[in-house]
Amino acid sequence: MKSEELAILCSALSIQEKERPVETLDAKLKAKGEHLLSLCLVGKVLSNKLINKEALINVLSNLWRANEGVEIEDLEGNLFACHFKSLEDKKYIQSGGPWTFDRAIIALEEPSGTGEVASMKFNRVEFWVRIHNLPLLCLTEDIGTFLGSMIGEVMDVDLLAAKNIGEKFVRVRVVVDIDEPLKRSLRVDLLGNGVITTMLLRYERLQDFCFKCSMLGHSLRDCPDYGDGKEVITEAQLRLNVWLRSESPPKRFNNRNASAGRRSWGNQSGKPYFSAGQGNWGGEPSGIIQRK
Repeated sequence: MKSEELAILCSALSIQEKERPVETLDAKLKAKGEHLLSLCLVGKVLSNKLINKEALINVLSNLWRANEGVEIEDLEGNLFACHFKSLEDKKYIQSGGPWTFDRAIIALEEPSGTGEVASMKFNRVEFWVRIHNLPLLCLTEDIGTFLGSMIGEVMDVDLLAAKNIGEKFVRVRVVVDIDEPLKRSLRVDLLGNGVITTMLLRYERLQDFCFKCSMLGHSLRDCPDYGDGKEVITEAQLRLNVWLRSESPPKRFNNRNASAGRRSWGNQSGKPYFSAGQGNWGGEPSGIIQRK
C-alpha cells in the first residue's frame, strides 16, 4: 500500500482511538533498530517510467559482491531498500557509484531518524567529473578542490588519471544536486585580471540526460520543455552534448581487503580504478546496470 493511502487511512481514525495511551519503545529495541538502519541504503531509480523491479533486484544482488551479503527489498514505485550485514560493505557500494539501471541513474540515500522514506529527497548523486581546458596553473589538488566546489560538494580529487592516459584534465568526485541542471562548464578569472577561462566538464558514466534542460531523469524526447521538437540544434551543440559523457579511466585492480581480495577504484592517492558492466567486471557498459 502506498504511503499516501496509509496517511489518508490514519487521518480517518476516531478521536477515541487517537487519545489512547502512547507507549515508548524500549531502549534495547530502539538501539537494535538504529543499528539495522545504519546498515541500510534506500535507492530510487531516477526515471519517469516504472521499472522492472524484479530485474533490478536480481541484477544488483548478483553484481554487488558484498562480503557478508545484502538483502534488497522492493518498495513502492521505483524505490528499493538495501540491507547490508556490515558497514564496510555499505560504504563499499556507496563509493562505487553512480549506479545505473536501464540507462537511468540510481540515487542512494542513507535513512535517518526513524527511516521515513517519504521524507527522503533522492536528489544527491556522486559523479566523477573531468574538468578540461585547464592551463598548467590549475593542475594541482588544491585548485582541483576549488574548481570541484563550483560543481558540488567535493569528495575526492584525482590527478593521476589524466597522466595515465596522456591527457590534461583534473578529475574530481563531487556530490551533484540533481534538482538543478547539470553544469556543462566553469568560468573562472584565474589571475584576477578580468580574463575569463572557460573550462568544459565531462561526467563519467552519465546515462539518461536531457540535452534541452540539462536535467537527469529523462531524455530529450520526454522533456516537458522541448515543445514541438522542431527546435534547431547546431552541430556544435550536438557535439558538446555527446562529449559531455565520458568513460571511466582504464580499470586497474587492487585488493580492497587483503583477506577477501576485493577490488577498489581510484582516488587522489593513486588507488586503482574499477568499472563494471552488466554484471561483468571491466569492459564498457552495454547492459542493464553499471557503475561509474
